[in-house]
Formats: sequence, structure tokens, C-alpha cells
Amino acid sequence: YAVIEINIARPGDKVSHHATSINSREPDSMSPQLGTYGGTPNPKKLKDLLTLLREYEIQMDEYNRAVSQYNALVRKYNAANPITQLSLRDDLNNQAKIVNQELEDVNRVVAKINVLIS
Repeated sequence: YAVIEINIARPGDKVSHHATSINSREPDSMSPQLGTYGGTPNPKKLKDLLTLLREYEIQMDEYNRAVSQYNALVRKYNAANPITQLSLRDDLNNQAKIVNQELEDVNRVVAKINVLIS
């Protein structure tokens, strides 16, 4: 690392008690500095974002599972005879409601993420 040399004051009436050289290398630990655009790091906001991203992953898994179950019911419905199709209609409607609810849950988490990052 570079060292900046400073001339020592000559003996006389004025006495300097400052260091004779300045270490230009940054110390190993520093207090947080201003970030981009004058913002400072915000660990709480980052923690909240990570929590929401995990919640988003969970909601997407549940949504994808509900869609898969719905698609399986559609295949079963399409392969069934007309009498069996009548009994499967309620199951299809219920599963469609579950898919819509899961999608609403995903959108709710996305809205929270958008508020946090804006």
C-alpha cells in the first residue's frame, strides 16, 4: 500500500503533534458510508425483502401445485364418460377456485415486494 510522507515542522515556537505520515490504505473495518444516490445500507429492508422473496417462492409452489391438480382433473374429465363428467364438474369448479385463490396470494406478495423496493 502507498504511504504519503509529510514534512516534519522545523523546531521552533510551533510544535505539531500530528503523525508524520498518513496510511492511504483503508482500514479493514469501516463504518457504513453513503451508498448510491446518498442512501445508506438498510439491513432491515434487505431482511424484509428476503423474507418476502421466500414467501413468494412458497406461494408460487402452492400455485403451481394447484394448477397441476386442476390440469390432472381436466385430463380425467376429458377421458371420462358423460355420467362421470357430471360428477367431476364440481371438483373442477372447486379446483378452479383454489387456483384463483393461490394466484391472488401470489399477487398479494408481489404487491408487497413492489412497495418495499419502490
